[in-house]
Amino acid sequence: MNGAQSVTIVECAPRQLASVRRQASLATLTAAAAAAPLWERAYANAIRHGRPVIVLHEAAGDAFFEPPGVPVDIGIEVDTSISDPVLAALTSPGGRAAMARHVGNEGTIRDTHQLIRDWCAAHGHTISGTVVMIHFWDDEPARRVTEINYLLA
Repeated sequence: MNGAQSVTIVECAPRQLASVRRQASLATLTAAAAAAPLWERAYANAIRHGRPVIVLHEAAGDAFFEPPGVPVDIGIEVDTSISDPVLAALTSPGGRAAMARHVGNEGTIRDTHQLIRDWCAAHGHTISGTVVMIHFWDDEPARRVTEINYLLA
């Protein structure tokens, strides 16, 4: 199965991240994340890390879907403070969110974003413009999961 089946309201917990800020659209986000120096800096500095987390800013409208996109923080979860000249320490925003899990091929993730937006509109929820995406990696692409949290206003 690819895509998402349902949207739920959740409490999105803030996460401590080591991150870099970039500008990206949906079409360029994967390349921007792959080019970010997160992994090599984490390994070089022996930073214990968890899942990749991407925070989209100003994403309430359609700017995320069109180049040049929106400001994004591309990060990895950390459980300690960091001291690195390239990586910034960041606490991701949290709060009440409309969430769906996208499973499988990232090429169809736009559909999951649209599912959340349409669901919010149909159920009277206003999105704040901040989106927190948490990636659960699997070597098998069909089993990869991206939890997409649209924070609510």
